Amino acid sequence: MNTRRLILLLGIVSLAAGCMVKDTRHTLYLEPDGAVTWTILETDVHWAGAAEEQSAAEEAYVVDFYCAEHMAWQALDLLEPQDLESRLLRDRPPFAGWFSARYGAVDVLLRRLLELARVPGDVHRWADAAGSHLAVELWPDQAGDVDEDTEQRLLALVDDLEDYRLVLTAGRFTAAEGFRLEENGRVARPMEPDEAQVAAAGGLVRLQLTWQNE
Repeated sequence: MNTRRLILLLGIVSLAAGCMVKDTRHTLYLEPDGAVTWTILETDVHWAGAAEEQSAAEEAYVVDFYCAEHMAWQALDLLEPQDLESRLLRDRPPFAGWFSARYGAVDVLLRRLLELARVPGDVHRWADAAGSHLAVELWPDQAGDVDEDTEQRLLALVDDLEDYRLVLTAGRFTAAEGFRLEENGRVARPMEPDEAQVAAAGGLVRLQLTWQNE
């Protein structure tokens, strides 16, 4: 697996593409206790391939959605959520769909993601007088091979960096490394790692967030 195809929440550039094109938005809602809900909104989903294949591809999209075979559902399920649901918001082209998966702890979710992607690293979450903290350290260039099925499912979570937001349900982010804070600290957006800094750190990519609950 090309490690530059890792989930962009971890700051990696997407290479994913396909004939069914769409606009996608990932929002991860972080609760004060560390629980997180990952939602994916797909809009303007339409076929961009050969005209003779359009009807079959569009029918397959709807069938996959209702039969829990959509790759976004499969990917979120692979991360072992507590709850998982989806809604087909528009059942004719251009389609629109929504997915939501709740996980008990953001650090457990990210650790599971690293494990599936075969990326060496670790995730820590703790609290002190300064607030709550989340730190991720990983070495993407040392990633191992991933089986084809897992890779295809994980790639369903890969989009451009601007398509991801980490949103606090209460409080605000007060410090960040590898993220850009917006909306008075309510939202954190991942940034692409600086290649020179990563090289100087021996391939280490480090992400960290601190927030205070209100």
